[in-house]
Formats: sequence, C-alpha cells, structure tokens
Amino acid sequence: MEFSITTKKENPLLQRVEIVGKLTFEGVTPSNKEVSALLAKECNTTPEAVVLKRIGTAFGQKLAVVKALVYKDAEAKGKVELVPPHLRQKDAKPKKEGE
Repeated sequence: MEFSITTKKENPLLQRVEIVGKLTFEGVTPSNKEVSALLAKECNTTPEAVVLKRIGTAFGQKLAVVKALVYKDAEAKGKVELVPPHLRQKDAKPKKEGE
C-alpha cells in the first residue's frame, strides 16, 4: 500500500490540514483504520487525530482517491468534529456481561 499527497491545504482556524491524495493498493480496498494509520504515519501524528471523509475507488482499479482531515491533536478534533448518532447510541448502551 502506497500513499501520495496531491493537495495539502492548511486551515489554522480549525487547527487542521485538509489532504487529498492517491492510494495504490493490492487486493481489496483498505479499511478506514488502515488508511488512517498510514496517513497518520505520513503526517507524523496519531490515528485518533485523522478523519477520513472519502475513499473513492473505480471498478477494477487498484487506485483510490482519499480525502481526509488531519488535526493537530485529538483534542482539536473533538472541538470540531461531531460524534455520529449511531456511535453516540452505541456508547450510551450498557454492556452485557459477555461483551
């Protein structure tokens, strides 16, 4: 898996960098977790500070266009990004003993 940044735009007001890049891969399309880890390594930050907006692939190609936001740290991300309702509900449910 190889990642190259095509566009990098600084946004100091929101303490983030808006990135568009190309991802080449073998096999199936990489998961969001794998791409976040790769992008965090590329930008010298933690995966918790990365928000993936889109991984777009074309049928039959091993190339994807990735749009992502890389925040200064996880605290800056928490101030701007909202938690989706389905994840909010997941965190609110009490866990059973077997889980």
